[in-house]
Amino acid sequence: MRLLILLIVVGVIGYMVYTGAGNFLGTKNMTPGKAQTQIDKTRELACRQNLKMLNDFVKTYMATHGVDDPTDITIDQLKEYGVRIPRCPSGGEYVFENGKFYCTIHSKGEY
Repeated sequence: MRLLILLIVVGVIGYMVYTGAGNFLGTKNMTPGKAQTQIDKTRELACRQNLKMLNDFVKTYMATHGVDDPTDITIDQLKEYGVRIPRCPSGGEYVFENGKFYCTIHSKGEY
């Protein structure tokens, strides 16, 4: 009997989550175009966070190795130090130029 009650409770909670999740996430009544726009914005935000992480890593490398000019650093030095270059969620590439990382898609005018 307890198992039956537990199954019913889990089923009711699951149904409530299923029906309320779209509303909670704000995507329940979105048109496909709006949803794609939201996905693109999320990917761009993730890319910007990756770029911030990579450029902070350059600053850390400079501080620990006594480098004054970031343009003196090469990508090979960073890789030897342990940096792993992630992929842009939108399919762009991260490029290291003049001591700074850029994205081929999201770094508008900076690349």
